[in-house]
Amino acid sequence: MNAQNIAEALRADECVLLLGPRAATFEGEYLQDLLADRIAQRLGLSANAPRDLPQLARQYAGQFKNNSTGLEETGKLVSEFYEEFRDEKIPVYDLVAKLPFKYVLNCTPDSLLLQALERQDKKGLFFDFHFNKPVYNKKENDRALNLEQEIAEDNPLVYNLLGHYHDPSSLVLTDADRLRFIDVVLQREKEATLPANITYHFLRPPLKRLRKTYVFLGFDFNEWHLRLFLHLLRRTHDHLPHTLTVQKSDALSGDTRVFYSDNFDMVFMPDDPATLLGDLKKCLQKPAPVQPPARMELLMLYHPDDEALRTELETYLATLRHSGLIDVWHEARILAGGETEVEMRQHLDHARVILPLVTANFIADDRLYLNYLETALQRHRDGQAKVIPLLLTPCDIMNTPLFELNTLYPKPKGRAVSQKPDRAETLTAFAQELRSTVERLLNLQTAAP
Repeated sequence: MNAQNIAEALRADECVLLLGPRAATFEGEYLQDLLADRIAQRLGLSANAPRDLPQLARQYAGQFKNNSTGLEETGKLVSEFYEEFRDEKIPVYDLVAKLPFKYVLNCTPDSLLLQALERQDKKGLFFDFHFNKPVYNKKENDRALNLEQEIAEDNPLVYNLLGHYHDPSSLVLTDADRLRFIDVVLQREKEATLPANITYHFLRPPLKRLRKTYVFLGFDFNEWHLRLFLHLLRRTHDHLPHTLTVQKSDALSGDTRVFYSDNFDMVFMPDDPATLLGDLKKCLQKPAPVQPPARMELLMLYHPDDEALRTELETYLATLRHSGLIDVWHEARILAGGETEVEMRQHLDHARVILPLVTANFIADDRLYLNYLETALQRHRDGQAKVIPLLLTPCDIMNTPLFELNTLYPKPKGRAVSQKPDRAETLTAFAQELRSTVERLLNLQTAAP
C-alpha cells in the first residue's frame, strides 16, 4: 500500500523524494560511515573509533591553525573521498535513477545521484544551497527562472540542500553547521534564505491531490535536527503532508515515535529502501487506476487591506474544501522571501476558478486591476478558467469588464455583500452557487476525451 500511494503521487506530480546520508551504500557499508572512517584515519585514531561524523569533522577542522584552513582541508578530504566513488554503482541511487522522480532533495554533499542519472541517459537539473553565502543563493535563484518548463522525468530537479564539496564552506557536517543551517532555513533569514524559485517546486501546496507526498530514504529520525527541519514542511501546507520514511518504528524511542506520528502524520516503513523502490517500480508498471476528478484550484485575488474580508469568505468555502472540490490559494500563502510575481503568475496560469474580491481597494490597485485581472479575464474568454467576481463592498464597477460578466455576484448586479440585510445568508448562498459551478466544471472535465 505504501508503494501504491507513492506511485499515485508520482503520477499526479505531487511527490518529493528526500535522500538522506544513509541512503548511499557501497558493498553493504554506508558511505557516511566510510567517510567517518576516512577522517578518523587522518586523525590517527584507532580503527574502532566511533563513527560520529559531525564530531570527527569538527575535530579534523579544529586541528588547523585557523577556520579558513580547516574548512579548506575538510572540503579537500570530502571531495577526494566522494570522487573515489564516481564510477561506482550505488544501489539505491541506481534504483532511484530508473524511477520517474522529478523532485529530489539530496541531503549529502556529493554528485553521485547525478552520475546514476547519467547512466540512465537522464540529466539532473542540479542546484545546491550555501548556508553561508547569500550572493551564491541569489545567483542560484536567478538561474532557476524557467524550471517549470525544464523539469521532466528525464530532467529531474536535484537540490543539494546541505551543500556540495565544490565549496567547502557550504558543507553542513558538524553540529555547529547544523545549528547555523536551521537558523537560516527555519528563521527565514533574508541574508541567506532558500532560493524561492527552486524551493517552490518542493514546498508548493498540492494542486491535484489533498496532500503532497514526501518520501524519506536514508534518514535516522532519532537525530535532533530532523525534528526542527520537518517544521518547514508542516507550516507550508494547509493539510499535513503525507510523509513516509524507511525506518523501523521500533528503532525510535517511544516518545520520538509518538512525536513524529502526532505532529507530522509520519508513516514508518520497515522495508529497506531497495525493497520499497522495487515495489514502487512494479506499481508504476501496472495501468494507472481510474482516478476521481481532481479538485479545482480556486485562486483568490484581493487587496491586502481586505485581508479580513478574505478570511471571512474562506470560512464559508470550507465545506467545498472538505468535500474535495477545491483547493484555495491566495497571495498570503507565499512564503517569506518568495518570488511574489513568479508564484502569482504560475497560479494565474493554472487556476480553473478565479475569484476576484471586489472592493474600492481592488479597483484602485493597478497591479490587481490592470495586471492580474486582465490575465484572468483573458483565460475566462478563452474558456480556460471561470472568473467569478464577488462584490464585497460598494464601488463603481458599472463601467468595468466585471459588470459585463454573468458570473458577477451577488444579484442583482451592482449591490454589494455589505449592502445585503443578512451578510451570513448572502455568503452562504454564494458558497452554494460556487459549489454548483465547480461541480459542473468537474463533470465537464471528467467527460472530456
